[in-house]
Amino acid sequence: MLTGILSFITGIGVFIFALRYLREKLENLLSQRATKALEKLSDKRVPSFLVGAGATALFQSSTATTVLTVQLVNLGAVSLFSATAIILGANIGTSLTAFLFSFAALPVSLFMGSLVFVGIAGSFLPFKNKELSQNIFGVFCGLGMLFLGLSAISSGLNVEVIQNFFVYLFSRHDFFLVLLLFGALFAALISSSAAATGIILMLAANGAISLISALFIVLGTNIGTCIIPILSSFKTNEAAKRAAYINLFFNLLGIIFAVPFLLFLSSPISTVLSRLTMRLEFQIAYFNLFFNIITAVAMLPFIRQFNALISKLIKIKSKK
Repeated sequence: MLTGILSFITGIGVFIFALRYLREKLENLLSQRATKALEKLSDKRVPSFLVGAGATALFQSSTATTVLTVQLVNLGAVSLFSATAIILGANIGTSLTAFLFSFAALPVSLFMGSLVFVGIAGSFLPFKNKELSQNIFGVFCGLGMLFLGLSAISSGLNVEVIQNFFVYLFSRHDFFLVLLLFGALFAALISSSAAATGIILMLAANGAISLISALFIVLGTNIGTCIIPILSSFKTNEAAKRAAYINLFFNLLGIIFAVPFLLFLSSPISTVLSRLTMRLEFQIAYFNLFFNIITAVAMLPFIRQFNALISKLIKIKSKK
């Protein structure tokens, strides 16, 4: 039992560290290119949307993409219109990460864990561009650690005491507002909706949480991940502050849209997802992806109107 508890706790620590390490290495490799790509977008709706999705999928973090976008708006390099489209795309990019985490419950996770050895061994090779090679092999190492962490979480959840604890916790506190709040606080605490979603996927894969409860928590993580961009906008101009709040209000609107479906159509939703796959973790990943695609694409044609609404709702006093 003690071994299982230690495996679960260690797995969470390794997973969160690996995600941040991987993000750091990817940012070292791609941040300058991403910044230049964002600066060239002007007021192009679809390209901005696609760049937001692509950058988030590469960085493994919608928070990183949103914070970067807010800062570029502050510098005047990106318009508020483009920033909104980028943020919409970022929500889709981060849901793609859930599919990566879903594979951790499969045997392939052991193979992926061996990438740590590839990353460490490669870092000692005498490449001409040392900094570039260190970052590339760092990505391999980060991916490997990420899957090792998820495997350790999964192993820990096989212990009956841990599994029963989560089953009891989420069966006693299954009111949707509590689950949404839990997801938001969890994502805010570890500063990553992707990491929070990955851990929820492992709980679901091991039978520690029901599908609908997991979906509410995953929705809540979308709110928790908005806190860092808002904090990063405190010393920025009016447009940059609005970009940060647009991220929050968009995610709130998405949740308001999704909650009635989960409350009153949970059975049909479960049936549709089970026809796509019988694995619970992949069902959650599919729902997360479909939800983010539907809400983002629905909002894309109305960016100007949405920005105007946010401007009316949030009055920001300019510093004189």
